[in-house]
Amino acid sequence: MSTILIAALTYLFLNKNLELKYIITFSIIIGGGLSNQIDRILNNGKVVDFLNVGIGNIRTGIFNIADMFIMFGTLYLIYMLHQKEIKGKNAL
Repeated sequence: MSTILIAALTYLFLNKNLELKYIITFSIIIGGGLSNQIDRILNNGKVVDFLNVGIGNIRTGIFNIADMFIMFGTLYLIYMLHQKEIKGKNAL
């Protein structure tokens, strides 16, 4: 398991003051990471849960569901932290 995934799990379990929205966001990120790790363990080091979406000859590209969860969780976490910073500056 990657170091970042272990660090995120540790942070999630040891930080008793996390708001629910942060718990959910970290869980989404960790779930995506665990999904990729399980995929690698079961498929000789390869991630195979890719989708190729489109209609006819029009394709959107190939993407991985677990990576979408990681990216969504990360971007939402950044958004929430930015909003928290803005509220902190407005309080001054």
